[in-house]
Amino acid sequence: MDTAVTPRWADRDILIPNELEQRQIFYMMKKGSSWTRWNRALGYYRKWAEIAENSVREADNSGLLAIPEKCYITYQRYVKILQGLAVYEEGVRRLRKGDRRVFLDSEAYAFFERAWLTVDYWQTFRDKVNIGDIRGGDDTPYWDGFIKALNDLCNAGEMGGFSLDAPNEPANLRYYLWHAVFLSRLPYPDPLPDLPERPKKDVIIATGEPVPFSGIWEPLDKDEDQLWGVMNYLHGETKAPTYRESFIDHSNEITGYGDDIIPVRWRLLWRDDRYLDGTIPEEEKDYIFVCPEPEGQERMFNADPLKYLKRHNLPNPFLVGACHRRGERVEGGEPCPRDGYWWSPANKSQGRIFRKGEIMPIITSREYAESYWLWGGETEKK
Repeated sequence: MDTAVTPRWADRDILIPNELEQRQIFYMMKKGSSWTRWNRALGYYRKWAEIAENSVREADNSGLLAIPEKCYITYQRYVKILQGLAVYEEGVRRLRKGDRRVFLDSEAYAFFERAWLTVDYWQTFRDKVNIGDIRGGDDTPYWDGFIKALNDLCNAGEMGGFSLDAPNEPANLRYYLWHAVFLSRLPYPDPLPDLPERPKKDVIIATGEPVPFSGIWEPLDKDEDQLWGVMNYLHGETKAPTYRESFIDHSNEITGYGDDIIPVRWRLLWRDDRYLDGTIPEEEKDYIFVCPEPEGQERMFNADPLKYLKRHNLPNPFLVGACHRRGERVEGGEPCPRDGYWWSPANKSQGRIFRKGEIMPIITSREYAESYWLWGGETEKK
């Protein structure tokens, strides 16, 4: 069942992923919250710290550290990187035992957040160097390698539109342009697993109520048991967040959608009990990671969808046709639901007029994991 639009109980078209997209999002969120993902990123943190060590030692041996304006990487800054690495390693160690409090925003925990403070510092430092706000330091040994390792570390998590929501903040994972453009291009197992069966007895909490345990939860309309948006990963020992809904907004001629922050009810879809028994699920052996991207490959996870569409001369799927609705989508191989102009992102938007009942072509594309067509209006766009 395609639940892409829900005008029956809403006065506007809420953007909700269809059944296939829900399975894709669940898989990506489960992978993104896994020990395998965080342990993999730890390797990039260690590589970055190793280059920092090589840089500061060579600068010391050559006498460059005695001249402050000569080097960006000093022993003091190197020590900060080591401190961040130590905290990150502890977070990964605890997560391996199933302790998901490592994600909490508290003085006793927040291991990954604290480890990332040093990374944030260097990202800001890098940007200031690039625009000329920070001068000198041109003699810093291994500077280019240091920055590449930093960038690789920042991309290694490859979460993009699937970030684990920060505790006590609005749940930010909602369906928007990033997902419409990139979701089908991400790597998935074949076959892609179905969504898990929900608990026999629904576990439902409202915004502001305690989250009893970590896991993936679905937002529901506050008055009905209707899906209201995109599943999110909620953390145990926090309060259920508000939800940032997205909806079609044709008055926004840039993105085609708008969003609001609203209170919702959350229904448990999947409880995260991984690693408590001391084992790692078998599926994690088959996780595919593509970031940092190989040289020459275009970024996906942290890419700007508007820039991507413009660069490839593709239409914004939320703006195609004055009557375009999120639900007007048909898979390749299925009959066309009505006469009109249809286009597919898998063939670089080379659409055409189809007649009702005509079988929609299946397009083979390296960039898209599926072949689908979107409604573009009753007549071809010029």
